Amino acid sequence: MDGMDRLPRIFLHLGFALAAGALALKAFCPIEKGEAALRAGESVDLDGDVLVLKRFDVPKYPSGNPRQYVSSVHVVCPNGDGAPEVVNAEISVNHPLRHKGRWVYQSSYDAAGEEYTVLSVVKDPHLPIAALGGVLLFAGALLLAVREARRPGVRASVA
Repeated sequence: MDGMDRLPRIFLHLGFALAAGALALKAFCPIEKGEAALRAGESVDLDGDVLVLKRFDVPKYPSGNPRQYVSSVHVVCPNGDGAPEVVNAEISVNHPLRHKGRWVYQSSYDAAGEEYTVLSVVKDPHLPIAALGGVLLFAGALLLAVREARRPGVRASVA
């Protein structure tokens, strides 16, 4: 068995080990979650950096139904050199902000007056490990399928 024959199995085993390891790590490093209801000009602390809501918009369809929920924010990152770094971003449904290992999601808003938005802040230190495990599992399965399809005497049949 040469290296190319072993590669799918190595990817599958390593991918499974990483995914299982990420799950086991949750016992020692739990996922951090929090929510913040903000009006324009208000802020929330992100471990020393400050997220400030500049504006919250609810664009609507002609029918009057909400099309999207958009929070325009800037994150102020202090540094020891004087002027802080400012990062401008928009957070909307299915388009979170990723900032220094944290994800900031648009989760809700004040439906009556649209005066405030609710942002969910999540820190999941296991996500990169689990994602790499998933990629290796997929790559291993794909390589295994290609290898099996190329084997002499194996025919694909359509039912």
